[in-house]
Amino acid sequence: MKYIIIIGGLFLAWLLFWQLPVNGWHYPTGEGKQVGYVSAVEKEGIFWKTGRAYIKPTMESTQEDVYCVMDKELLVKLEEVSRNNSKVEIKNVDFIAFGAKNCAGEMTAITSFEIINITPTQ
Repeated sequence: MKYIIIIGGLFLAWLLFWQLPVNGWHYPTGEGKQVGYVSAVEKEGIFWKTGRAYIKPTMESTQEDVYCVMDKELLVKLEEVSRNNSKVEIKNVDFIAFGAKNCAGEMTAITSFEIINITPTQ
């Protein structure tokens, strides 16, 4: 019985002090969409390089929302869209815990995006 308590305690310590803070718990708690322009994309971090994208509703806007980008390929595609000043619709998700390996404190992550074709008005 004593060994079961020790093993259970070690498992709980591993879960609370390593698994959740570092790797996260990717159970979706919310989803959303936003339309705008990718103003910047960056990758930063000392131990784990995490991706981040900044989305503005218009190019002239001072409001800028920050999103985590966990997929490296998606980060490269967002950087390309940023260079082209294309309007995009991003889809994002919230998780219980993102984890330090994945995000640097952003509250939501981009899962995909779609370029919106703008037709000129007459």
